[in-house]
Amino acid sequence: MPETSHVTGLILAGGRASRFQCQGSPIIDKGLLVLDGLPLVEHVQRYMKGRVGQVWVSANRNLDNYGLYGRVVTDDVLYGHDAGPLAGVASAMSQLSSDWLFTLPVDTPFVPSDLLSCLMAATAQGARLASARTSSRQFPLCMLVHRSVTGALQAYLAGGQRRVMSWQQQVGGVEVCFEDNGRDFFNINTPNALQQAQMGNYDSQ
Repeated sequence: MPETSHVTGLILAGGRASRFQCQGSPIIDKGLLVLDGLPLVEHVQRYMKGRVGQVWVSANRNLDNYGLYGRVVTDDVLYGHDAGPLAGVASAMSQLSSDWLFTLPVDTPFVPSDLLSCLMAATAQGARLASARTSSRQFPLCMLVHRSVTGALQAYLAGGQRRVMSWQQQVGGVEVCFEDNGRDFFNINTPNALQQAQMGNYDSQ
């Protein structure tokens, strides 16, 4: 099982937040939206601090803002414009000096306290990638991945593929099942979901 000092944390904040955009309105950067007085990126960073050796942020705009929360990694231009979250993962992995990368989406601020330790335990039998799920849903971007699969990910993206779970299956990824309690893994990907989280209502996802 990897030591936490051998793990780099990556907050995935490079997406377009398309479900938050309205025609004619200013572009919204989801990771900087405020929940309980803190931007979403800070919620995720606070979870990672103390659990990983260092925190990075995958972002493609507002780089100075995100730089307050960790080392910013932008998508490699080789992957094209808006290539999806795996482009952010691949861009970080190509710069990785630690053995493992632990990723969390910026819009998933509530995760189990033992998420990383359980993913670590799942790799003890030789798996190079472990991701989270509950009995009803999969959360592939809540994952721990070994740097040895960097080449496989780069080749997958170079072939025009973008589906996260398809790539995870190709590299022998395993899933770890967590309790389905509504709050854990709550995804703030719409204005309504943000309002629900502000009210402490996690029942509709």
